[in-house]
Formats: sequence, C-alpha cells, structure tokens
Amino acid sequence: MDHVAIEHWGPSALIVRFASSATLLSLERCRGLLASLNAAGFPDGTEFVPGYGEILIDLPGVDFLSSGKHLAREAVSKARPIPGEGARLHRLPMSYDGPDLGEFAHRTGLCEAEVIEIHSAPTYDVFLVGFAPGFAYLGPLDPRLHLARRETPRLRVEAGSIGIGGTHTGLYSIASPGGWWLLGRTPEALFDPTRDNATAFRFALGDRVKFEPVS
Repeated sequence: MDHVAIEHWGPSALIVRFASSATLLSLERCRGLLASLNAAGFPDGTEFVPGYGEILIDLPGVDFLSSGKHLAREAVSKARPIPGEGARLHRLPMSYDGPDLGEFAHRTGLCEAEVIEIHSAPTYDVFLVGFAPGFAYLGPLDPRLHLARRETPRLRVEAGSIGIGGTHTGLYSIASPGGWWLLGRTPEALFDPTRDNATAFRFALGDRVKFEPVS
C-alpha cells in the first residue's frame, strides 16, 4: 500500500496514516490495512483503533514498540484495498419524525418529503465508530443534505436517533449529548449490554446501513 506513514504515538503506541480525508477509497484502504494488521502476528493485548485515514496500534507495552513497528511495516506492504461488496448489511426501519426535520428542511431549501427521500435512498458505509460509544458515522452523504451542526447541542439525544452534522449522517447507539440535526429514530436496539465488548454495539467499521422509512 502506497503513501503510508508509521509514527510513534505516546509511550506504547503507533499510528498508521494512509489518507487525508474520508472517502470510499480511504475506507477500502482501511478495511485492507485492518485485515493485514490482524494477520500480522502482533502480541496479545494489541488493539487496533481505526479513524479517518489512520489506524492507531495500541501495543501492550513500550517493550513492543520496535517489533511492533516492524510488524506494521510488513502489514502495510501486504495490505490491499478491500471493497465493500460482501460487507455486513444492516436494514433499519426509520421513523422520519425527528424534532429537527422541519427546520433542517427549511435551512437546506428542501421540503420534508425531499429530505426523507434523499436521506433514505443510499446504502451507507460505516466510516468510523466513535465520539460516543457505538456512534456510527455514515457516508457518503448527498451534498444537498450537508449542513453544519446545530448552534446549541442537546444535553440528551435518545438511542436510535439518526442525525446529520456537516458532511456525515450518524446513528446514536446509546443516549448521549449531541449537536446533530435529528431527522428520525429507529425502534431497533443498537446496543446490547448483555454481550461482550466486541459485539455489544451493532455497528463496526466497514459495515453497510440501509434505512427503510416507516410511518
């Protein structure tokens, strides 16, 4: 994989930078690099944390930095982009009756029905899971729906809410504060506290999501 930098990050971590922005190509590169890192033989306790255009390699201790950097270089040399075909697909019913739907439509120059039609048309990719536990950043988002976040965030957004902030749309897996425009909510559970940490949240990087409007 070309144009990749591996840098030290804190006392016992490395960061692999491979893109400067979030695009479908950067997501394919991230899928491929994660697969290669997972197969590289890192020591037990190593954690890979993907972000926009980069992956953090959190090693189990400072003694593993040198060998970890060698393994990371090997993984990068073997990595190839992995397209989204065959990725796990989530079909979610979505009630487009969110508290911001009307104002969002007004600010974007659309009617509410157009917002719903445009937003529910694509099958989205999960570019990142973060900000709050299980929060899924989805894209690409139709440019007609791009809108900066609300001036005043809410102290509580209910789990299952779908929002738009800037150039992304996102799903709140748990109740949390948030400043995105809320268009609706799915009745399906996105977090299962009875499961282990790796599977408690519904979404993972590289998954795909399709919204199905319901009344």
